[in-house]
Amino acid sequence: LFIQIQLRQSHPSVRAAIAENVREYFRLIEDLVAGGVEAGIFRPGLDVRMARMLIFGTLDEVATCWVMSRKKYSLTAQVDGVLELLSRGLSAR
Repeated sequence: LFIQIQLRQSHPSVRAAIAENVREYFRLIEDLVAGGVEAGIFRPGLDVRMARMLIFGTLDEVATCWVMSRKKYSLTAQVDGVLELLSRGLSAR
């Protein structure tokens, strides 16, 4: 959550200080997606970078909505729905 908020700071030095950690996270997501393509779990020809943006953006939005919500609900209760949405969108089958 801290990284999520700090990435939205207008001060360039704050964003720059966090950027490498975020890039490592992006590489991890891309490696997982590429591995899924190679294993036949995800469809062939999938744009790994675009998939990473989709996954990160989805998780970012779900977390942001949870933080900003005035209603109390379980973030972990959202996991199955998010996983189903992402897996069906990336699935080879």
